[in-house]
Formats: sequence, structure tokens, C-alpha cells
Amino acid sequence: MSASAHLHTDHVRPAWFFHVMATITVVLWSFSYIHIIWLSRLVTPAQLVVLRFEFSALALVGILLWRRPRLSTLKPRDWLLIIAIGLASGPVYHYVLAWGAAGGRIDAALLGLIIATIPIYVGVLAWVFLGERPTLRRAAGLTLGVAGVAIVVLGRIDQQHLARGAASTASTLIGPIAVTIAAIIAAMNTVMSRAARHTLGPVDLTAVTGLIALAVCFAMHPFAHMGEVLSMPWQGWWAAFYLGFIAIGLANLSWYAAVSGLQAGSVAMYLFVPSVLSALWAWLWQNNQIGWAYIAGSALVLLGLLVGASSSSRMAAASPEPDEAFEESVLT
Repeated sequence: MSASAHLHTDHVRPAWFFHVMATITVVLWSFSYIHIIWLSRLVTPAQLVVLRFEFSALALVGILLWRRPRLSTLKPRDWLLIIAIGLASGPVYHYVLAWGAAGGRIDAALLGLIIATIPIYVGVLAWVFLGERPTLRRAAGLTLGVAGVAIVVLGRIDQQHLARGAASTASTLIGPIAVTIAAIIAAMNTVMSRAARHTLGPVDLTAVTGLIALAVCFAMHPFAHMGEVLSMPWQGWWAAFYLGFIAIGLANLSWYAAVSGLQAGSVAMYLFVPSVLSALWAWLWQNNQIGWAYIAGSALVLLGLLVGASSSSRMAAASPEPDEAFEESVLT
């Protein structure tokens, strides 16, 4: 643990605070899917990623001016972990996700279903690196959550569309494979963020990791032909603002706050919710239909969240010890 660990550890908060932070995050993230689909029709994957992080810089500059974090006490292995989080939560994840969604490779429904598998990967990684042993309640919650999201998405998939897509297996699989890789990267980010909770507080971690991601995006700028996006309609600029300032700057702040007080496996249960909410937003703004499958699936997701997210949450909030086993296994 770094010498600055206790300086950055937040005072003990009640468990409900961390659940509220997780809820705020997934609501904000639930709008990301439709914004990604909208923006991917106007720009390339590289341009989408650069736009997101240029808008997120507005939030990061404000955070840095407010907090002015002291970074001189961080050890080299602390920096390695923070840099890894910055890359996993930033350009690597978002570029792979944007590339998978580009060119109509995947629709919002299937994208949401694949992203909903993140809690499964988090559970495995947290078990291996953080020592978070799976519990029956969490396993039950995962099962209910996956089943619920599957019912919601399958209820929205057009069978004729699937039949047409089956004619071109290669083009059908490219998008889902890319999004699956993005889901694994996101799971790694959640586990690493849990491990870094004693290195920097949630606010400072958001700012520092965001700037690392922003630096990579600035390096990409000359290769992304950003001048082409200047003629983009206002809807595209709004989507870029939402995906950057809100879905990265604000949502990452509340997510890191949630991860700092809940076990990685418990807080990951909330990641089932965006897929269900994205189906609702698609119904409201994209004329997609929802029916009994949506209602039944949403009920299962909610039940899975209530069962799984509460598992060991008190123990996680009360534990002051860092996950040194993770740091040693990954950073040494």
C-alpha cells in the first residue's frame, strides 16, 4: 500500500451511499448505447473516441482545479495500476466498443446483451485477483440478471433480421466479438479500480486516469482526421458531449465512488441495469417495440440486483485493508 493510502481513503459512509452512486452511474451509462449508435453513423471509431475524451476534458479540468491532488507520494506500482485503469477505462475500451458498433456491425439490443455479461467476468477476475469468493446469493443474482437481460433482448430481436444476418457469418460475428473484448476490458477496469481505492480517492482517480486517457487521445488526433467532424449536425455534437462529459466525466466519478465501498462482484451486478434501460430508451426514441418479454426480463434483472448486489456489501464497506494480493500479482 502506498504512503498516501490513508490520506486518500474516504471516511466511512453507510452502505446505501455506495448503492446510490452505482444507481446514478448505470442510469447515466444506459443512455450511452443509443448515443454511440447515433454518433457511429456520422464519424469513424477513432473520431468517436477522440471526441468523447475531448469533451470529457471539460469535466477533468474542473476536477483538477478543485482538488489539486498530491501525486508525489505515489509509488511506481501505484502509477502502473493507475495508468492501466486510465487505458482500460479510456481509449482501449471505447475504441474497441466503437469499432464493434461501427458500420452497422451490431445493433443496440445485442450490444446491450453482450455488455451485460461484464458482471460475470468481474466475478471471475475478482475471485482470482481480489480474493472475493463467490457466494450463492451472488451466483443466484448473476443467473437472474443474465436471464433477465437475455429475455429483454430476445424479445426485441427481429427473426427476419437474424435470418438475413446468418447469410454472412463473418460480418455478423465481427461486431459481437469486438464488443465481447470490450466487455472483458471493462471488467478488468472495475477490478483494478477496486484495487486502487486506497491509492487515490474516487474524485482524484477520475481526474488522473481521465487525463491519462486524454493524453492517448491527443496522440491519436493527427491520425483521426478530426477536421472531418466539423460539419457534423448538432445531434452528433450533442451525442459527443453526452458520451464524453456525462458518460465519462460524471459517470466515472460516481462509479469509482461506488467501487470504493462495495466489493467488485457486488457493484458489478448493477451493470445489468443499463441494458434493460437502453431497451426502454430505444422504445421511447427509436420506435422499438417492448412487450411482456421486456416486463418479465426487467423483473428478473431487478430481482437479480436485489439478491446479488447486497451480497457482502457490508463487509466490503467496512473493510479498510487494500487488496495487496492483487497489486502483487499484477504489478510485481
